Amino acid sequence: MMKKGVRRIGWSLAYGMRVVGLAAAFNQLANGIAAGQVEAAQRGLITPFTDMIFFPMFFGAAIAFRRRPEIHKRLMLLATVMLLVAAVLRIRVGMPAFLSIWLAPVFIAMIYDYASRRVIHPVYVIGLVVLTVIGFSGQLSGTDARMSIARSLPRLAS
Repeated sequence: MMKKGVRRIGWSLAYGMRVVGLAAAFNQLANGIAAGQVEAAQRGLITPFTDMIFFPMFFGAAIAFRRRPEIHKRLMLLATVMLLVAAVLRIRVGMPAFLSIWLAPVFIAMIYDYASRRVIHPVYVIGLVVLTVIGFSGQLSGTDARMSIARSLPRLAS
C-alpha cells in the first residue's frame, strides 16, 4: 500500500510541475508584453516549453523502468536536472559555465558510477547528450524558426 501512495504522490508532483511550469511561462510572457518587450517575451517562452516537453520524457521513461532501479534512479536524476535549467539560467554566465553548473549533478553521478562500478551507465551518456543538445539549442533562440514557434505558442494556449 505504501508504494502505491508514493507513486500517486510522484505522479501528482510530475503533473503539478508541468502545470506550474506552463503557468509561470505564460505569466512571464504576459509580464514581458505588459513591459513592451514582446519579442523578448516570446523568445523567452520557448525555454520553459522545452523543459515541459523533455521533463515528462525523462520522467515517463523512469516510470517505465521503475522495476529496474539502476535505470529508474538515473532517469529520475536526469528529469530533475532538466528542471534545473531555469534556475541556472538566472545565474547569467557564459555557455561553458552554464553547462558545467547545470550538468554538474550528472557529472558527479557519472564519476560516482565510474569510481564504484568501473563503468558509466549508458543512461547517463545518452541523457548527457540530450541535455547538452537542449542546452545549446538555447543559442538558437533568436533564429527565425524558433521565433515563429515562439510566436505561435501563445495562440496554442488560448
